[in-house]
Amino acid sequence: MTNQRKRIKKKKKRIDFNIVIMIVVLFCISVFVMYNLYNMINISSIKTIIVDIGEVSRTVKRDMIVVKNEKVFYAPSDGYFELIYPEGEKVKKGQAIAKTKNQSDSVNYNYLIELIDSRIASLKNNSEEKNTEEELNKTNNRLDYLYKEIQNRLNTGEIEYIDILKKEVIALNNKKQYLVPAQDGHVKSIEELKAERTELKKQLESKNSLVYSNYIGIVTSYYDGYEDKFNIRDIKNINVSDIKSVKDSEPVDYSILKSKGAPLGRIVENFKWYLVCEITKEDIDYIYTEKLVNIYIEDIKIEARLEDFQKGSDGKFAGYFRVEDENFKFYEKRKYNADIEYEYQKGLKIPNSALINKDGKNGIYVIDRTGTSVFKAIDEVGAKNEEFFTIPYEATYKKDLTKVNLYDEVIINPDNVVEGRKVK
Repeated sequence: MTNQRKRIKKKKKRIDFNIVIMIVVLFCISVFVMYNLYNMINISSIKTIIVDIGEVSRTVKRDMIVVKNEKVFYAPSDGYFELIYPEGEKVKKGQAIAKTKNQSDSVNYNYLIELIDSRIASLKNNSEEKNTEEELNKTNNRLDYLYKEIQNRLNTGEIEYIDILKKEVIALNNKKQYLVPAQDGHVKSIEELKAERTELKKQLESKNSLVYSNYIGIVTSYYDGYEDKFNIRDIKNINVSDIKSVKDSEPVDYSILKSKGAPLGRIVENFKWYLVCEITKEDIDYIYTEKLVNIYIEDIKIEARLEDFQKGSDGKFAGYFRVEDENFKFYEKRKYNADIEYEYQKGLKIPNSALINKDGKNGIYVIDRTGTSVFKAIDEVGAKNEEFFTIPYEATYKKDLTKVNLYDEVIINPDNVVEGRKVK
């Protein structure tokens, strides 16, 4: 019995040992399967992108105002105004730039001067008698018609035509004085006519008030009332709240009668001007003083440098961009909505989501020819925005397996990637 019991106990121990071995084997198999299943799921979830050449820029939209030195010029008298020079023309200080014309005067000086010139020409050609007689007959006939026409208009109540007819009567009577002798029979000589022409020209000039430039720069018909507030001397007194409150105005309408002292336009200094806008904390991370940036206004590219920025009384920072570019008509409007391109670079374009820090080094994981993950450090980042960054690249670069190369396959979101592990 004793021997039989011993044999049974040995048999049970053998069975228990086999069960243990089977459990261990099954556990190992499960771990192996789970590990491979996890790798398969992990590998299947890995997303990649092929490195290619691209452009990256960081651009922000800002309301900007133009700040420059400028002087307003005013109407010296009541009248109608016109520029002597085209809009945007450069003028010197003291140069006549515009004139106002008093259009209420019924005397047509230019017409009278033309009559005298015609009379002088006739006298010189010795054909005054024939020409004078014919012209006098035409003038008298026209005057007879006009007098009758005025009476007819008065009878029918068409008063709106009377002024036009009266002006023509006055002009023709002025003309007659050069066609008929004076009451004493005296006929004006060429010298007397020339003297009268000179006097008429003097009277004409006295009727035209000239406006002279009080500054050196570009003449423009724009005026908005900000000329004294937004100048280079006081540029650091400009607040962001000032920029937001600016409203642009239309050019001066010269077809409207101007009163004495009315603004007629401005002379703008053309060799130095600024664009001023708000600078945020995020902007400061990408820009520094004297850095060259591109500003786009109405599809026009303007190069500028951030000269300085300062906190205003409203608690916000205003940046002063110095511009030295005459390709843009900066003398017209005051306020623009512009795109400021702080950074721009062409190179190997990579998503920010591919960047990871490994052992204190920034870099990316790429997949080599065997499908294995390889970490490549990035020493120099070019431009960077919210989505992408660039690293320098030249077509002459030789392929280096230790660095990022054109057409490398880069892993995106590589948080769970382990270097040297097969991922594909």
